[in-house]
Amino acid sequence: MKGKIALLLILSFAIVSPSFPLRSNEKNSENSIAVYPLGCIPVKLNENVSVGSKPILSTSPLPSSWDWRNYLGQDWTTPVKNQGNCGSCWDFAAMGALEAIIKIREGCASFNPDLSEQYLLSCPPDSGGCGGWNAYNAYKYIFMHGGALLEDCFPYKANDDIPCSEKCSDWKEKLVPIIGYGYVPNPGRDYMKRVLVESGPFVVDMAVYNDFFSYNGGVYEHPGDEPPSHINHQVVLVGYDDAQQCWICKNSWGKYWGENGFFRIKYGDCQIEYAMIYVNYDASAYNWPPVANAGGPYFGHAGDEITFNGNESVDPDGDELSYIWQFGDGSVGYGSIVKHAYLKEGIYTVNLTVVDVKNQSDSDHAIVYIDDTSPDIQIIKPKEGCIYFFDNEYAWILGRIFHKPIAIGGLTIFAQAKDNIAIDRVEFYIDDKLAFVDKSTPYLYYWENATNGEHIIKVIAYDKLGNKNEESINVLRFG
Repeated sequence: MKGKIALLLILSFAIVSPSFPLRSNEKNSENSIAVYPLGCIPVKLNENVSVGSKPILSTSPLPSSWDWRNYLGQDWTTPVKNQGNCGSCWDFAAMGALEAIIKIREGCASFNPDLSEQYLLSCPPDSGGCGGWNAYNAYKYIFMHGGALLEDCFPYKANDDIPCSEKCSDWKEKLVPIIGYGYVPNPGRDYMKRVLVESGPFVVDMAVYNDFFSYNGGVYEHPGDEPPSHINHQVVLVGYDDAQQCWICKNSWGKYWGENGFFRIKYGDCQIEYAMIYVNYDASAYNWPPVANAGGPYFGHAGDEITFNGNESVDPDGDELSYIWQFGDGSVGYGSIVKHAYLKEGIYTVNLTVVDVKNQSDSDHAIVYIDDTSPDIQIIKPKEGCIYFFDNEYAWILGRIFHKPIAIGGLTIFAQAKDNIAIDRVEFYIDDKLAFVDKSTPYLYYWENATNGEHIIKVIAYDKLGNKNEESINVLRFG
């Protein structure tokens, strides 16, 4: 006991060494709260408006819940987008609902059509742009002017000052026509459910209040009155759940807001049932090009045969596809699934081109990692010649005498791992027993409790190919 007290007194006169990053064995992140733009200006219609083809509905019993994100085990919505600093919610709601309707009518859940919101900010002469407009007016414009435009023809810039002439030169060939649209005021809950189930997602109005900006999950309900005059936002309705008494909606504030960009809201809350705006599409009206998917990334050793799979490529119209692979080493392959071996280590780019029967094509690439070299691993903390007093590092002669680190109290073990391709994980062992696995830098493990005496710290680094390397250090531990 006297020896321990003497050692603690000696440490009080030691020289403090540079510190290392500290953390618990779990990585945490904090969500910031922001205020998001809106942009809905409600249309002044007091009766149903139906233009062109409208959904045909049945009278069969309604299911107790529905979610187009998980129908037949597949997602029929498109990825959540972010309207940015522009009051264009109406635009994203209109295109988001239409994109889902296209997937449903085409019968292809793995296809994600991407329509241009910028087209509706810049081209309609009466568009409110970033100052606000309405999905109904957006559908009216594209119905009368040939269709919605593809995103790659006119990418979104969150700026309504961009002239319509900035769209691509062959824009007329990239218009996707709709065959109908409509507006239904006060539709009623059951009618909304039936249209959703039997036709697909549609646009709804709502009133947004300040507490909604910080929504991060659960069934939202705003306290107090929400008159129609407060309506200021439009979203896509994609589902409902009678057990929770809520609607499920897709927002346009990015995937990090709410529930991965979606939210649940109590039936009737915030004027969510005030009106619905629907759109209809005919799969035979437009011939979509195929969408290539090269899969990957791929990993292997030099000389090993790697299987490349392009079966996730799709043609929304169901046309037969041909597949051409370029492996990045001068070799070429044909077919949806092919095998190829690389003779040398390195990082390669494989390119897949798919062509449909109408000679429309698309390409995608994937990275291939060929690696036979073990990663580098080094224990940075603890190190020989140092004493650690409750994780603080001191350089002292006692450490040099013992030729091994001395630790009193908890200790953060810090390792550096490098690889010419990528580190998969670093494993921390105490006396050959696995204590912790870290998959991201900095590679750290806080060794909290231990018996007094000598212990062996070992760290093993693995790369993506399973190549590994290790380093060990003996340490005297007290407390």
